[in-house]
Amino acid sequence: MKWAKHQPKDGDTIMVCRHRGAKTYHWYLLGLGTDGNPELFKFDRPDGTIGESSWCCICDICNQLYSDNPRRAIRGERIWMGNDPVIPDTAN
Repeated sequence: MKWAKHQPKDGDTIMVCRHRGAKTYHWYLLGLGTDGNPELFKFDRPDGTIGESSWCCICDICNQLYSDNPRRAIRGERIWMGNDPVIPDTAN
């Protein structure tokens, strides 16, 4: 299996839909900067603070509802632990 070029790294913030227990999840790298590295996007937390992330992970149902704008499905965040690849390269 080929893995996607860009993967979350240990300590990265991942925006999530919070539907735990789903059988299928969809990963989105929200954008690349002009230097070719993942771009950070700001998001508002419920407590009014601002977070930043390059990644979004949503369940299959949220993907069907919000595939045109996956950031609309976001309800929280998680911190990525580990450096193992998890996102297959589906471009090929």
